[in-house]
Amino acid sequence: MNIDGMDHINIYSKGKTELGKLLSNFADTPFTCEDGKFRTLEGYWYYLSCTHFEKDKLRKTSGYESKILGRNLRSRDWCKSEDFRNKIIKAMVCKIRDNKHIAKLLKESSLPFKHYYIYNNKIKVVDNAKWILEAWETIRIKLKEL
Repeated sequence: MNIDGMDHINIYSKGKTELGKLLSNFADTPFTCEDGKFRTLEGYWYYLSCTHFEKDKLRKTSGYESKILGRNLRSRDWCKSEDFRNKIIKAMVCKIRDNKHIAKLLKESSLPFKHYYIYNNKIKVVDNAKWILEAWETIRIKLKEL
């Protein structure tokens, strides 16, 4: 049986570990990246895939608010372009740079990352998030080298 916090870290806003919650795109962890200031990675995620003239509202929304607003502005939930992924990974690095507590937790961690949701006591693995888990692992390795 897999146990979040014992044999892995679930990167999920309702995960069992502080680090898993903080690495979630929903976490209120302000950062500044090449496109400016954002409150959450989720807001930036939808900002990048949005062409609506009101997309700047996504800079200050909470994680769940970002998802709702992004969908209302007709943003895509998942974008497969290499440019999109590269910008998200750079923003992840900025999030760690701008949030020293998360950087410390990440550097001190060693458990493998997973990403899944739990609905009605059933686990739903997010298959298309593998690249995000790989990016967090790469960032962790680089932090440990410092």
